[in-house]
Amino acid sequence: MHNHLKVEGHNNLVRDRRTGAILNTNKTEIQRARTQNIVQKEKEHQLLTLTNEVDTLRDDVKLIKEMLFRLVEDKD
Repeated sequence: MHNHLKVEGHNNLVRDRRTGAILNTNKTEIQRARTQNIVQKEKEHQLLTLTNEVDTLRDDVKLIKEMLFRLVEDKD
C-alpha cells in the first residue's frame, strides 16, 4: 500500500495519495455495505414493480367501470 497513507486514529482507513480519497480497508465492512446496497436496490425495484401493477389495476378498474356504465346506458 505504498500509494496509501494511514489515517491517524482510524485503523481501517487509508488516504489515496494520488486522489486524496479516503478508503475503507475493512473487508467485512465493505462486504456489508455492498450487501446493503444490493438489498436497497431490490427494495426499490420491488416498489417500482408494485407501483406499476397498482397503476395497471387502476386503469383496468376504470375501463371496467366505463364498460359497465355503457351496458347500463344501452339497457335504458
